[in-house]
Amino acid sequence: MRKLARAAVAASLLAAGLALPAGAIPLWTESIDGDLSNNRLAPTAVSINATGSYTLIGTMGAGDLEYLAVTLAPGLSLQTLQHVAYVSTDAISFIAVQNSPTFTEPPLGTDIANLLGWTHFGAATVATNILDDICAGAFAIGCTPPLGASTYSWWLQQASGSLTSYTLNFNVNAIPEPGTLPLIGLGLAVLAAAKRRTRLHA
Repeated sequence: MRKLARAAVAASLLAAGLALPAGAIPLWTESIDGDLSNNRLAPTAVSINATGSYTLIGTMGAGDLEYLAVTLAPGLSLQTLQHVAYVSTDAISFIAVQNSPTFTEPPLGTDIANLLGWTHFGAATVATNILDDICAGAFAIGCTPPLGASTYSWWLQQASGSLTSYTLNFNVNAIPEPGTLPLIGLGLAVLAAAKRRTRLHA
C-alpha cells in the first residue's frame, strides 16, 4: 500500500514537472494535497515529528499568498531550508517567517520588525540553503540557525504575479540532549590535546 502511494506521489510530481528529491519526505505538495492557505490567520498546518528532509512543492500565481505553519516536535531543530527548484518567468519570490502558529503581519503595511526573518529566493538561490539569508533579513528580529522546536509560520509570495513553481526542503535534525553536550565538549578537548601531543612528538 505504502509503495503504491509513493509511486502515485512521484508520478504526480513528474507530471507537474517537479520531482521529489531522493530520500525526501513529502511535507506538502500542492498538486496532490491542495493549495496552501491564503489566510495568514489560518495557515495550512503540518507537523514534523522525526528527523529527515521534508519537501514542500508549491505553485504561486498572480496575487497568490501562501501561508504554512510548521510545528517542530520537542527535541527537533530546523538545520537548513534548502532551495531545490524554481520555475518562473520572474527571477525572484518572497519568503518570511514568524515564530507563531499564525502570521500576524498583513501583506500590505507589513512591519518588518515583527518578522523573525525574510529574504528573496529565486533562480539565483537554487541549490543553496536560504535559512541563513532569512535569519539575516534586514530590520527583522533575526535568528541564528538551527531553529528549535516550536511552530513557525511561513509566508510565500510571488511579487510580479508570474506563475511560479518552487521546491523547498526543510532539513530537520535532532537536538543533542543537554546531558550529552558536556560529553561532546570533553571529547573534542581530548581530541585536540591528542593532536597537540602528536605534533610535539613528531
